[in-house]
Amino acid sequence: MDRFLKRFFCRAILVGCLVFPFWHTAEAKNTSSVVSSDHGITVSPFLAKDENGLLTLGNVRWGLKTKNPRNVPNDLREYHWQNAVLNPEMVDEIYYISRPFKPEAIAAHVFMVFTFRSGGFTGEDGFRPEGLVISYEALRKPGDPFNMWHGGMQRAYGIGCIMATWEDFVAVDCDLIGNRYLPNRLILSHEQKVALTRASILAGTRNLAGQKYHTLENNCILNQLTQINGVLPPAKRLKQRVLNGRFINPLAPQPKFVPLFFIRKGIFEARNVVIDVSNYFVPLNKLIHSSSIPSKTGSK
Repeated sequence: MDRFLKRFFCRAILVGCLVFPFWHTAEAKNTSSVVSSDHGITVSPFLAKDENGLLTLGNVRWGLKTKNPRNVPNDLREYHWQNAVLNPEMVDEIYYISRPFKPEAIAAHVFMVFTFRSGGFTGEDGFRPEGLVISYEALRKPGDPFNMWHGGMQRAYGIGCIMATWEDFVAVDCDLIGNRYLPNRLILSHEQKVALTRASILAGTRNLAGQKYHTLENNCILNQLTQINGVLPPAKRLKQRVLNGRFINPLAPQPKFVPLFFIRKGIFEARNVVIDVSNYFVPLNKLIHSSSIPSKTGSK
């Protein structure tokens, strides 16, 4: 184990010591029929059709419905939802994006964005978004704050998946809320991109009812990591369990470690831009490529 891994392993052990007293110590809270996340009232996506290589999705978030959203709390905002048709073969780029929150040294929300060539992602209203966001969220009653330690370690929240247009998701998060994004482009062959796109959509539309969010076992990072590992050769995967599968790898759920690991493996491009209120409206591919250092494509 080199110095890089040793340093992260020690940090992981420290985090484990801090949160262990809260692990498995409480029953899950009751949840209402209306659930919320950091992004507002949440509706689960579903797969309506899988035919001739095309995926028809239901309940894709398609823009704000709430009027005067700046005057409405984040978790009470309502959205438009509609059906959309995607062609995984027309995927262009895939991004792993971190959204830091306090304490930023160890905490961030992570989601994936899949951009498509024109016609690869179309809504029932005819709009062709640049990208599809797939984000796993801790679900709770509207008005209940998210607590990574007490709630996250005690399985106090359900877990759900949001699928949204990139344009909608980034405008709310970076403009209305004031968050910033740290993106990494995935360096994959086209075949790997297609496989990852399809696998991620199918995973995100499965029935998650009854599953609980857990900071170290079932969170936003691990759900994405499962799909990324699935298209990589064994030598380039980040193991989620160690010692013959008996224990969770303490590094796998850490938002700062995952990008560093995959950069070293040649799977992620080094981060070169921060997305925030000053530039979120620039098309994502243009924003990233204008700052990118050319890299070899493919990771087989």
